[in-house]
Parts: sequence; C-alpha cells; structure tokens
Amino acid sequence: MYLKNNSKIQNVVKGKTIYLLGLIVLVEFGYPITAYGITALVIFEILCVSMILAGVIVGRDSIRHMLFLGCTNFVYFAASITYALNPTTSWAVFLTNIALVPYLGMLFWVLGRFLLSVNTITRDVLYAAISIYFLRRALCVAVWHYRCADTGLVS
Repeated sequence: MYLKNNSKIQNVVKGKTIYLLGLIVLVEFGYPITAYGITALVIFEILCVSMILAGVIVGRDSIRHMLFLGCTNFVYFAASITYALNPTTSWAVFLTNIALVPYLGMLFWVLGRFLLSVNTITRDVLYAAISIYFLRRALCVAVWHYRCADTGLVS
C-alpha cells in the first residue's frame, strides 16, 4: 500500500529503528533485574525511559506526535522513578501503565505508517516489524496489569 507523505515518514524513521529495537529488547528481557533491589529497579526504569525517548525520536514526523510522545514520556518518567524509589506506591504503577498505553498506541501508528509506506524491504523495515511485535507484548502486559489492578488481583 502506498501512502501520502511517505517520503517524510521514511526519512524520519530511516536509521533509527535499530536503536528502538535494541532498547525494546533490553527492556523486555531485562525485567528480571528488578528483583535485585531499588538500584536495579531505577536502572530498569531508566532503560524504559530511554526506550520511550527512542520512540520520540522515531515519531518526530509530526510535531503533534513528538509532543504527545514527549508528554507520555514525562509522565512515565515521573511515575516510574517515584515507584522505583518507593515500591509501595501503587498509584505510581497505575500511572506508568496509563502513560504507557497511549505511548505504545502512537508508536504503533508511526511504525505502522512506515511499514505501509515502503516499497522495498530494508533492514529498517525488518527492525520496525520486529519492534511492533515486541511492543504488542508490552501493550498486552500494560493492559493486563491495569485490568488486574482494577479487579484487585494485583496491588
């Protein structure tokens, strides 16, 4: 499928998907380090914020996308560092999930538009497709945690 303004999205995303994919993989597979105390949890949250910043860089095809992704990053950063420093704050976990879901949705939108606008398969296209695959899992985890917190299964 060929979209309008495809050159703008291709130029913005080109060369940046590898950084996003690398940070996604670190976040997805680095979660077990959070069991080793507050310092490990802070390091993990910094990795998450770095992943979100990479998403802001990938989503800079529009000033609205960049501002939206930047605002969700700020909310996520504030809530996640609050949680990392005091793991008993359940409202911070709720707020991180509330910030993460729209961020992931916008990143799906940007990467999906990129995938639909290309004519040839390149490394960036493959990295974007793999990123969407891993981000789908992150979205399911965030929604599941929100749903379980709502029903009282998770504090």
